[in-house]
Amino acid sequence: MDELNRQFRPVYKVSFVTMGACAVCWAIFPDVRSIPAGLLLGIAASLLNFWYLGLKVSQFADGLLNKKARRTSLGFLTRASVAVLVVGLAMKTPHLNWIAALAGLFFTQLATLLLGVLSYFHKTKQG
Repeated sequence: MDELNRQFRPVYKVSFVTMGACAVCWAIFPDVRSIPAGLLLGIAASLLNFWYLGLKVSQFADGLLNKKARRTSLGFLTRASVAVLVVGLAMKTPHLNWIAALAGLFFTQLATLLLGVLSYFHKTKQG
């Protein structure tokens, strides 16, 4: 599963850089602080869900390799609950933009897609 962790590292890096940019925007632009704060919360939750899904996939693969008869789920209910909790918190808190929080929840999926496309074009360009 080291291959899976190696492929996740760029997504983690992009996510943390984007979260840092949101924190800087939150500090520089006080008039629209709710938008970067909502994005920051959404990206953090998206990163948590991304990590949790990777953990569950790793456990599932280990179970297949070790031929365990144990049934393993991918934790959809947990990840959906985190998303509902984030949007609910953003809707109840006036300092958080719930639309930005909702948009931030899709960040790691979008980052994974874009990094995969860039990696594909980089590999085809080299050889």
